[in-house]
Amino acid sequence: MTHLRLTALTASLLLIAACNETGTEPPAETGPNDWLHNQAGDTERFARLQSQLGGFSQSMWEVGERYERMHEAISRENFELALYHWDKIGDATARGIERRPGRAANARAMFLDSEHGEVRELLEERTLASAWAGFERAHYSCQSCHEAEDAAFFNDQPVFDLRAPEDYRD
Repeated sequence: MTHLRLTALTASLLLIAACNETGTEPPAETGPNDWLHNQAGDTERFARLQSQLGGFSQSMWEVGERYERMHEAISRENFELALYHWDKIGDATARGIERRPGRAANARAMFLDSEHGEVRELLEERTLASAWAGFERAHYSCQSCHEAEDAAFFNDQPVFDLRAPEDYRD
């Protein structure tokens, strides 16, 4: 279990434990903003937490943001930052799979178990040519996965207009 997931799990369990000692009744003194405390029991609290964590789309939102930041980092020749965001893209995708296991087959086959490592190796070379080659691989990997998930409409948005400069494309 990654450090982030372990921390999130621990925080969630502590939050639930803090809701009450019996696990069935809300504490006597709650207010209208105690969205978790005011639930009747642990089942309802877990349902609320699950809802707050979101599904695969929440992970893809993070991936999109980090994809943009990765492009910007490569443009600035900040290879460490590009690697950082790339690793976090992998983490976000893995968390998405945990929340929506039905997406696991394509996400693993087309990204986590294949392209993620390959792109990381290219970024680790810390040259513009290899970094842009990695970015292009990431670009096509994302789009291929969307197509495999019958969600090709995701490929028609501004984030996918981000590409390597012409001089660095195959």
